[in-house]
Amino acid sequence: MLMAAEQFKIKKSIIPNHLWAKLEMLLSKIEMASPLFQYEVLEIWDESNNDFDECLARIFNNIQIDVCLTSNEKFKILNIASNDIENRTQAIETIKRRLAELSVIGIHNFTITSPYKIANVAYSHLYDSIIEICQFGLSIGASISFESFDTGKDKCRLIGNTDQVVELMEHVRGSGCTNFFLTWDLGHFALEEGDYINSLKSLLKYIKRIHISNYCTDKSQWYFGDKHLPFSGEGKITEKDIAYIMDYINKHSNHIESIAFEVAPHSEISICNTPKQTYQYLNSLAYLIR
Repeated sequence: MLMAAEQFKIKKSIIPNHLWAKLEMLLSKIEMASPLFQYEVLEIWDESNNDFDECLARIFNNIQIDVCLTSNEKFKILNIASNDIENRTQAIETIKRRLAELSVIGIHNFTITSPYKIANVAYSHLYDSIIEICQFGLSIGASISFESFDTGKDKCRLIGNTDQVVELMEHVRGSGCTNFFLTWDLGHFALEEGDYINSLKSLLKYIKRIHISNYCTDKSQWYFGDKHLPFSGEGKITEKDIAYIMDYINKHSNHIESIAFEVAPHSEISICNTPKQTYQYLNSLAYLIR
């Protein structure tokens, strides 16, 4: 679950992936859905089915909010970087078809996540696939973002470190894809290379969305990796870390569209409380922001 501080000029974003199954229930009771009204952007994994689209339509009818969908778990099988041209083509066409469907219901933002690792990968396949998707996106007014993950500690994806992301961004944008951006996730870069501050500064010009999540590097703990821990409990991120990042973004960016703080609910009760609790916690850090 995510959000940004009140004083930010950047839009507040919520990512309710852990409660999507409950969204229909939440929206049926306005007092339970009220935490959603604090946000300006909804980011969610794309389920690509009629029930999902109908629920999105209901959200639009209840809340004034922008929506950004993220490629879903079917891409464990379909891979836009695959050496198998049939698999790769199917992956590309699946995304293009979904972009067209989403444009009809007014959704023009889509995030592609770093593909799963495959043996003997040719990175040119990934670059060419994203260029084709972005070019199609340009033709229908869609914006495409890319979100990297760690390459070997937790999620084990293909693209993870700052240098890899810079190369990808430069290659795709250099082909004329002005609709290609980066979703920068603190936890993903921190797990991959440790120095997430340098990563943020190096990649700032490409960033459209920011995710700040608490993570753990101790492999002996059940919550090792990118588990979206509460910011007030276990994990590596401190209040000063959050304050520095928020302050830096607010002072050095005029193009970032939204920022989200990811906290996963760890019980049925916290499903409804997490958005509100995270919002209150982050606002309590305002005194740390210069």
